[in-house]
Amino acid sequence: MSPRAAKLHVVTCRNDHIYHWVIPDSDWEKIEAAYGRQLSPTVRAEILVSMRVYCKLALDEMEAPSALPARRRIDRLRKLARPLLAEIENRNSLSRMAPEAIADGPIYRPLEHSNLERRLLKPLSRMLQRFIAATDAAHRGLPIRNPKPGGPTYWDLWIVTLTDIAIKNQLPAGAGEIAGKPESYSPFVNLVDALQKLIPSHLRRSTHSQCGLNESIKRARRGADMRGSKPKSRTA
Repeated sequence: MSPRAAKLHVVTCRNDHIYHWVIPDSDWEKIEAAYGRQLSPTVRAEILVSMRVYCKLALDEMEAPSALPARRRIDRLRKLARPLLAEIENRNSLSRMAPEAIADGPIYRPLEHSNLERRLLKPLSRMLQRFIAATDAAHRGLPIRNPKPGGPTYWDLWIVTLTDIAIKNQLPAGAGEIAGKPESYSPFVNLVDALQKLIPSHLRRSTHSQCGLNESIKRARRGADMRGSKPKSRTA
C-alpha cells in the first residue's frame, strides 16, 4: 500500500450528513445472517456509530487539501528572509575597502539622512528574526491530518473499534479461516464483509476476496497491538 500523503486538517461540515445514516431492518437481517448471530439494539447502535465515524473521518481526509503547497510556501518565505538577515548582520564586519562594501554606497547613501542603522537596519533585522522564527513555528504547527507516515488508516481504527464492540458484547471477534472448511472464514470476517457493502465503494477495503479481507483485518489489529491497544481476548 502506498504511503498516505499528508493532508491539512480542515474543519468542514460537508460530510456531516453521514451522522444521519440509518440501516434499515432488512439490511440488519442480512448482516445478522452473514455474522450468524442476532444483534441487540445496543450492539446495532454501536456498530452504526462506528460506521458513521469511520466514513466521516475517511471522507474528510480524502477531500482535505494537500499539505505540500503550504509547506513549500513557508519554505520559500524562510529562504528569502534568511539571506537578507545575514547580509544586514554581516554589513558592519566588512572592510570598507572590500569589493562588497563598495556596493553599500549607492545602496545606503539615499537613506543616510534617516539614521540608517538605528531607524532602518536594526528594526529590519529584528523583524526578520521574528519572521524567520514565525516560519519555523508555522512549519511545525501546520494542522496535518495524518502526520505519521505509515500510521494506521481510519479503516484500521474502524476494525479495531468493531473488534472491541464484539468482545465487549461477547460476540465472535476472531479472524481467520475456519479449520476444515477451505475458503470459509470466521463470523467476524463475514460481519465486516456485510457492513462494507453498506458504505461508499471507495471506502471499502479488500473487497476482491474474503481471504484478502481476512488479512487486512489482521494487519489492522497488529497495528493496534503495536500501539498498546491490544484487545484482551477474541472469541472465535
